[in-house]
Amino acid sequence: MRYSIIIIVTFLQVLFFALGGMAQNFGGNSWHQRWRQIDTDTVRVIYPVEIEPQAQRVANMVHYINKFHSRSIGQLQRKIDIVLQNETVISNGYVGLAPFRSELFLNAPQDPHQIGANWDDVLTIHEYRHALQFANSRRGLTKFVYYLTGQEGWGLMARLSIPDWFWEGDAVMSETALTGQGRGRLPAFYNDYKSLWLDSINYNYQKARNGSIKDFVPNEYNLGFLLTNYGRVMYGDEFWRDIIKESGKYRGLFYPFSQAIKRRTGLSTKGLYNEAKTYYKDNITVTPNSQNDGIRLNKLDKGQTFTSYEYPTITKEGKILALKHSYKKIPAIYEFDSLGRETKITNIGRTIDYYFTQSKGKLLWAELGNDERWSWKTYSNIVVYDLKKQERHRLTHDSRYLSPDLSPDGKVIIAYEYKPDRSGSLVLISVKGGEVQKRIDNPEAYYFSYPRWSDDNRHVVVVGRNNYGLSTILWVDTRTGAMEALMPFTNHQIGIASEAGNSIYFSGSFSGVDNIYSLDKETRKIVQHTDGELGSYHPFVDNNTDKLYFSKFSSLGSNIFRISPSDIITKQVDIIEPTEMKEYEYLELESEGTDITQEIPKDEFKTKKYSQSARLINIHSWSWLFTDPNYELALRSDNILNTASMQAGIRYNSNERNFIYFANASYAQLYPIFNVGASTTRRSRRVQNTDDRGDPVNLEYKWRETNLKAGFLLPFDLSAGLYKRNFSIVSDYALTTVDFDDLPTAKVPDLRFNSVENGISLLNRRIKAKQNIFPKNSQFISLTYKTSIDSNVAEQWHFESEWTFPGLSSNHNLVAQVAYMDENHENSYQFSDNFLYSRGYGVPFYDGIAKFSANYHMPLTYPDWGIWGIFYLYRIRSNVFFDYSRTNSFIESTNTKSTQLYNSAGLELIFDTRLLNYYDFSFGVRYAYLLNEDYLNPDLKNVIEVFIPLMRF
Repeated sequence: MRYSIIIIVTFLQVLFFALGGMAQNFGGNSWHQRWRQIDTDTVRVIYPVEIEPQAQRVANMVHYINKFHSRSIGQLQRKIDIVLQNETVISNGYVGLAPFRSELFLNAPQDPHQIGANWDDVLTIHEYRHALQFANSRRGLTKFVYYLTGQEGWGLMARLSIPDWFWEGDAVMSETALTGQGRGRLPAFYNDYKSLWLDSINYNYQKARNGSIKDFVPNEYNLGFLLTNYGRVMYGDEFWRDIIKESGKYRGLFYPFSQAIKRRTGLSTKGLYNEAKTYYKDNITVTPNSQNDGIRLNKLDKGQTFTSYEYPTITKEGKILALKHSYKKIPAIYEFDSLGRETKITNIGRTIDYYFTQSKGKLLWAELGNDERWSWKTYSNIVVYDLKKQERHRLTHDSRYLSPDLSPDGKVIIAYEYKPDRSGSLVLISVKGGEVQKRIDNPEAYYFSYPRWSDDNRHVVVVGRNNYGLSTILWVDTRTGAMEALMPFTNHQIGIASEAGNSIYFSGSFSGVDNIYSLDKETRKIVQHTDGELGSYHPFVDNNTDKLYFSKFSSLGSNIFRISPSDIITKQVDIIEPTEMKEYEYLELESEGTDITQEIPKDEFKTKKYSQSARLINIHSWSWLFTDPNYELALRSDNILNTASMQAGIRYNSNERNFIYFANASYAQLYPIFNVGASTTRRSRRVQNTDDRGDPVNLEYKWRETNLKAGFLLPFDLSAGLYKRNFSIVSDYALTTVDFDDLPTAKVPDLRFNSVENGISLLNRRIKAKQNIFPKNSQFISLTYKTSIDSNVAEQWHFESEWTFPGLSSNHNLVAQVAYMDENHENSYQFSDNFLYSRGYGVPFYDGIAKFSANYHMPLTYPDWGIWGIFYLYRIRSNVFFDYSRTNSFIESTNTKSTQLYNSAGLELIFDTRLLNYYDFSFGVRYAYLLNEDYLNPDLKNVIEVFIPLMRF
């Protein structure tokens, strides 16, 4: 019964949480953040006071798009709240429902190949397109479900009817059409599919849509852009608008998106995908490279596992270093010998990108840091690794330094400093203490990427982007602050630039493929040095040998190549802007519009204060949620800044098999998170006792229980290096009333008592690679103590923990679980039971229980197989387990103690799947052999169950 309920509730949760975008961080902004708003009939932009110019730009752009550039998606629009986040170094954005809002993270990525153009503009265009998509999907059946269930139902119906590749592909089309760049004009964006075509790899539609954890499969952005463009080319610019309209209405009910396509084209979605592949193979030229790429330095055999080698560099001792990461291994820096043999030097921790540099026997990179309390306040701290001492240390704390590089004399670091007020600059940092020695003025407000020192120990080469996203290479004098542009500003992508002799080497997109180029500092001529069919990046020239090193993309990951001077081509380049290049003539963009970035009005919208306490009550949805053994349906309210959350509904506890009616509220604007709640339920408990003759007898107490609770939570983020580390302290006070039903032979007195619950928990989770089932060497620990604080007797200790260890292979894990609970069964009151018992057994009778579990997880196969868009199977894995449990009981009336073992062993087969082409979901089948007697089922030895894996990692 219990596991049937889990499956049913889980399926409902899958449906109601099928929403796009990132989740909000509850209470993520500090209480002292001051907010203002621009509130119009179209959009409310909520922003920190120091970035009003950016807020005005976002508001103007949304109004402009809504007025002139929404025809291809539909004319329906709903006012949306857009929150600008300026204290995080993470580059991202999302539109979500429950509640309907968007958040834009304003620090641009260092790597221009990720998105191109002006970050604020392209992010606004992309995310507002999602808002228009949601608005135009709310029709017919989707609209009806919205009225019944709220925004989560709206999101459910929209996501079930419209594939994720359309949401992202259409948004990429919009950013490409309305800027001079956008990912549709970035050669790096095409590497993924071009690499597959070169290797004659043709995935079916199911695999192309759902991806793989075994093979390299381009994501929904790549797939979606190619398919949405193809639809426009072949069937007109209103094609997708009509598809979305009918999909939202659920015309045809089942597979409405595919049916809408078939009514217009005669093709299924699979057929459209197959035709699009043929179209692009005919229009995107991909021919094997005729150039001599030189010597490949990394191992030729990757074991068919996607493995990338990037950022090659040569030490003064002639050692070759590069960054390696794969589907099996986390990012690390390796050294290579002449035969391609690898020696690991050190791992790189949590970082925005894997970029590193080396000089004077030291490695430098920047790792992600977090504020201890406010999750939207993140940092980028410089890490220094000493090759000789084999030691690493974090040089800076709570800083926002990006892409550091050490000077040739080893004394000073150059980095780009991101500031929340958007006044970013190049900074010189002392190697000894990490102090800022100098900030170089940035009057043009350039965004700098990957500054690199010149050999003269004075100048810096850096890629600069202006306010319109145009890029150039800048020659910066660190003493005077003078900046000189060495080439015209362009919409092309300029990769990491570094000096060698009298030239600056970099990757560029001038040929329609990212290749390696050099720029002569005196003549300003640009020369092409590679002519690859796929992107080449991260050039490094060894000044001692003039050999060129670079990384080149492939379907199995990037490889490191070395070319001798005699094999390096020298082809002079004339720059043609991406919008004029014949390589992109297959794109259908004109119907959407043209580059609007210099056409956006500069209207000054009226602004006013926006309080963090504004609109605290914002009811948006009915939703399902489960955290075994509790499953709930609730009416939910969340305000836009996510400082207040409220729920009211019903919860089922599968251990006690009772329903709980509840209402809760949390407030996170201050340093602690304050919680209040009320609940009522019917409960029961079986107790062993003796009758008048001294014979054992089982009694069942039944009662109505009502709780009023108030307390606080202190969450701390202590993440560092390889580990995401969260620590929390919770303390709650509760007033509980218990109204007992009379027993057949006696009246049981009612209770009214006061209690407190105190607890601590720690999650220490190491980063993991894509195929890793669990992270290695990670821990979860939780300790909770509940007790009455009056004359009533009630007390419960509950300890649980999980510990992960490496297995015999990269993707194997040994997972240990240790748990303990203590609660005297003769206490006046029994607290709720949230213990996870030995597999195969029911709930035993005890005063104290200790449990140890050993699990060995390993993958078995990666089928990459699906059925009709309903079910897609990524991986089948196994877990061999042993559970040891020991209970202790004390019968006070007879002054006797008893001990009982509840041990089991068995095997689990776990299926990692994607349901309905959208929601990643795991379930398993378990066989448990009971090594001891289950007192509730004495004859039971073999148990087969369907279950949901609920590991903490």
